[in-house]
Amino acid sequence: MNNIIYMKITLNKLAISLALLILGTGLYAQQKTEREEKIEGYRFEKRLKGPGHQRSAVLEIMVDEYDNYLAATFRAEKASFTYLAIYKLYSWEEVLTLRLEDKRLELYNSTFDPSGRYFYVNTDIYRNRFKQIDLQTKEVQEVSCRQTPKGCRKIEPLQYKTEAYTRENYYYIYRPDNYRNSILVLKSKALIEAEKAKNPYFLLDDEAEKERLEKEMNMVDPDQAPEDKRVLKEIEAKKAMEEQGQTAKEKKLRGPVSYVDIVINEKTVSDLRRYKYAKYGGYEIIINNWLAYTFEFTPNKTKTITISEEDFQTLVNNGEVTKDVVRLKVTSNK
Repeated sequence: MNNIIYMKITLNKLAISLALLILGTGLYAQQKTEREEKIEGYRFEKRLKGPGHQRSAVLEIMVDEYDNYLAATFRAEKASFTYLAIYKLYSWEEVLTLRLEDKRLELYNSTFDPSGRYFYVNTDIYRNRFKQIDLQTKEVQEVSCRQTPKGCRKIEPLQYKTEAYTRENYYYIYRPDNYRNSILVLKSKALIEAEKAKNPYFLLDDEAEKERLEKEMNMVDPDQAPEDKRVLKEIEAKKAMEEQGQTAKEKKLRGPVSYVDIVINEKTVSDLRRYKYAKYGGYEIIINNWLAYTFEFTPNKTKTITISEEDFQTLVNNGEVTKDVVRLKVTSNK
């Protein structure tokens, strides 16, 4: 009788343990984002950056169905213009970047020709209006839809795509959230393994590549403004106050400040210089010229420290910089 009771207790404990294990696995799986799941089979290959003005951001990307090019559109300085960039697939060499006098360029309704000489870009969300772009001479001219490889079709508005795959899913291409003015190109691990099999001298440090991919994914654009208009207004108000010297007066009224010292090493400084992002001592440190204005530190709660490019330069030159009640210091230890 005692043996039966003992077996029941043991089985119950085992069932509970299994349930907890399954629950834990499920929670871990839920923590993964859709993007993280997509990149699991890929490694970092290349970052393509857009035009160098503050408003610039990737609007749409498309892969040439004839496997020759990658096309991308970017926001221009004014709403009446749009930037178009064309890159060669697999070498990622820039073919051209044009600032076109069009409010919209609809890549989902656009096409390259089979020879790879021309690109026909749709310039109207509701109509068959096209511009023919000579990829060799960069000459642009308006053409009838009858002159395009696919002729005149019913035009239907679609949502812009900011991710794409090449043939056989060998490359995954997308716009990262933290750097909307760039495009990340990731290469399939399966393709890398096939290349390794053909080349006995092929060297690849798996751990180093994994770390590099993580850093490239998290790379921050220091000039990227928040999309939330309310947050943007708050930052602009704070910026105006700081320019008038009111922020300095407020700090004086606080009285003595008890600073929180966070000591970082030179490797973290190097990562900040390259990626504008780094992880150290349980904190994420990012360089963003907008968010730095509203940064406030709350002990045992704040996990992200935001500094500006000017703050970072002070850190490099002086070995320390102060943001709110945080004092970042650099140690020579690696």
